[in-house]
Amino acid sequence: MLNYGLGEYRIYGDSSGRVCRDYAIDLAGHTGEAYGLLSGMLHRPGTKDGFVYAFNGVGMDPDEDPRSTGQFSGKYIWEERIMDAVCRALWGKAFE
Repeated sequence: MLNYGLGEYRIYGDSSGRVCRDYAIDLAGHTGEAYGLLSGMLHRPGTKDGFVYAFNGVGMDPDEDPRSTGQFSGKYIWEERIMDAVCRALWGKAFE
């Protein structure tokens, strides 16, 4: 593959792909995984709110250790923790 365009998709706040554990926030964006890198670029459609994350170096093999499985979404536990923390910091007060 020589190049790839950004494929943006919707993440509904009440779905199993949700980003926030306790808040139903609809987002659009793209997540990625490659060679130990986990990343994402997500935004709230119709607003100027969003975030980007990128990290690597997890403490266990995500494909072999069941502790890496997310608790409320189809993502890895590390992604859930990062995205939920950012979600709470950016939008939590709007839902309290």
